[in-house]
Amino acid sequence: LGMMQVMMYAYPAYVTDDGLGPQMASLLRWASLILALPVVLFSASPFFAGAWRDLSHRRFGMDVPVALALAITFLASAWSTWSGQGEVYFDALTMFVFLLLGSRYFELRARQRAAARLRFSARPLPLVCTRLVAEGKDVQTERVAVAELSVGDRILVAPGETIPADALVLEGSSRVEEAQLTGEFWPVARAAGQTVFAGSLNRQAPLTLRVQAVGAGTRWWAIGRLVDRALASRPRLARLADRIAGRFVAVQLILAALVTGLWVWLDPSRAFEVLVAVLVVSCPCALSLAAPMALAVATGGLARRGLLVTGGDALETLARSTDIVFDKTGTLSIGRPALRECLVLGDLSSEAVLELAAQLEAGSRHPLAEAFRRAGATLPENWREVPGAGVEGTIAGRVYRLGCVA
Repeated sequence: LGMMQVMMYAYPAYVTDDGLGPQMASLLRWASLILALPVVLFSASPFFAGAWRDLSHRRFGMDVPVALALAITFLASAWSTWSGQGEVYFDALTMFVFLLLGSRYFELRARQRAAARLRFSARPLPLVCTRLVAEGKDVQTERVAVAELSVGDRILVAPGETIPADALVLEGSSRVEEAQLTGEFWPVARAAGQTVFAGSLNRQAPLTLRVQAVGAGTRWWAIGRLVDRALASRPRLARLADRIAGRFVAVQLILAALVTGLWVWLDPSRAFEVLVAVLVVSCPCALSLAAPMALAVATGGLARRGLLVTGGDALETLARSTDIVFDKTGTLSIGRPALRECLVLGDLSSEAVLELAAQLEAGSRHPLAEAFRRAGATLPENWREVPGAGVEGTIAGRVYRLGCVA
């Protein structure tokens, strides 16, 4: 807003042929000074703070020449306004601040989008869960917020629900999908005495669990810390760019002083604008911003495709890789089973066999059951699912089983 208003005040001086009258020119200069003051003191404060931080650590960052150019331009323009002599550059100053802040805004947005994609790549924990409460000899269930869980609580996780905490299986056996924790696409069998982790998805049967870790103590939170570390780390390429930029700024300041001294000797009236031009044009903003922004966008794009980058140097290391080993299912293949061939070893037709299989798998949550399901299939009588073995049920008075041979 300040930039646009200052540009509006500077516009008449650019378009009038005979120039403005002394009183009008002075009025517009003072108005521009007043509007440029909050731009310098507030909007440009990150550049001055960054320059002071760099100098206090005895290093040169890209904020040093920016802050120097802004300070020199503003003070020189303020003096010209006060004395009524010379040129003012409030319009160029405010435009420069606007462009620099705009570039940093787009960099910040790119980083925020990358962070959001990384965090949303993990399955969120449920907000509520079912806790088991003993009342005498009876056990009651209650719905409580996951944040209220404590170590030692007993919880019940139904099929299709996400496990809210790291826990020990007390009763039941099921298949649990741990893809986002281990990378293994297929659900793994879990039974009494085994550990399940927060963020895993219960696929098959109810599980009674005893909570072992909650909140920040869970493996799910450890994944989140990896994400935060990846976003906060400075990759080698970015660190190299910062070192080069620091040396570049030191050389830039020396050259600016030499060029200014030369123009003071050649044409003192142009020395100031040459100094500002050297500081602004040769600012290594692109060098310092390009590498972090490119890596942030790449990290976010990979997260959107299911790849978690756990460190800033990972992409640079990957570029030097000679061999890559992939887990096939869920990575190179989609992991959705489909029935390709039916080989019948008895008197039944393939259509009849598939119809029996569809009925037996109608109530199963096993991943392979998706390959047999058909619309309208009814659940058999006495149907039951044996974790790790298969399913069985009674159809037309006969017991049928589908699953492992053993």
